[in-house]
Amino acid sequence: MKKVITLALMGILLVSISNLSWAKTQKTGEVKDHTFIDSKFKYELTFLSNWKLKDEKEPSSLRAILMKKNYQIDRISSLQSRGDINIPTILILADTTSLSVEEFKQALFVEESKKIKNREAYTLTLDFLTGSEIIEESKLLVDSIPANVFTMRKPFERVVKDPTRTNDPLGSGRVINDFIIGYLLLFKYAQNIYVIHFSCERQFFGNNHEEFIKIMEGWRFKN
Repeated sequence: MKKVITLALMGILLVSISNLSWAKTQKTGEVKDHTFIDSKFKYELTFLSNWKLKDEKEPSSLRAILMKKNYQIDRISSLQSRGDINIPTILILADTTSLSVEEFKQALFVEESKKIKNREAYTLTLDFLTGSEIIEESKLLVDSIPANVFTMRKPFERVVKDPTRTNDPLGSGRVINDFIIGYLLLFKYAQNIYVIHFSCERQFFGNNHEEFIKIMEGWRFKN
């Protein structure tokens, strides 16, 4: 009898370890032929070939990160280290909530709000939630679902070459004020809220904006 109980307990333990291991390694989705298929939130996104996508480990409100492969660099700012370059990036976040889009928007932009259970995760992930300004509000259809679009910009300092300081012992660079620009999208489908964060350097906004719109046209909800 004791042997049977021992074997049963060992079986339960092995199943528990297996489930825990699976939970730790499960990803937010998979990529097939430049299409990201979310494993939880029932949508898929077909993206352009000159963008690369990285999924995340569950559990995560951040579902995927897209970064442009062949991006432009401001030659005037060639003193920048590679880490200072703002690569065109799209962040996809999703969560389940009872809040409406308007309620979620208000809670997202108010730092003290407790209505969003994991608001700190949004603040740490999304650049446009700190030190930014809203330039314009508009609408965009995402697979026939209306999305609130906030055009935003965020200032930062960058070092550029200064030809008048070639003999300066402190260096030939000077600091100027610049900004990144992009969009924050909010929309809801069923009980799920979706937050899309797109950003790039202002000098290259035109081309990157067009590619972002094409990528969003590849969004499809799965029934």
